[in-house]
Amino acid sequence: MPGPNNLREKLTGKGATNVDGNAGKGTIGTISLKHVYEIARIKQSEPRLAGLSLEGLAKSVIAQAASIGVAIVP
Repeated sequence: MPGPNNLREKLTGKGATNVDGNAGKGTIGTISLKHVYEIARIKQSEPRLAGLSLEGLAKSVIAQAASIGVAIVP
């Protein structure tokens, strides 16, 4: 199971420090990659999402956060 640092590199690309979303509207807040990882673990425990990979769920959380203007920070 990848840890938060490994996951950051896989999800945002090596050396990336954040994923900004909602371009043109600005960032409305931030969330750490550790929290993204924890949210994905919680989602994975839901019966309808249990078959999905942790990495896939984390990517989904990042995409949803970016769509509303929440930046992901290390």
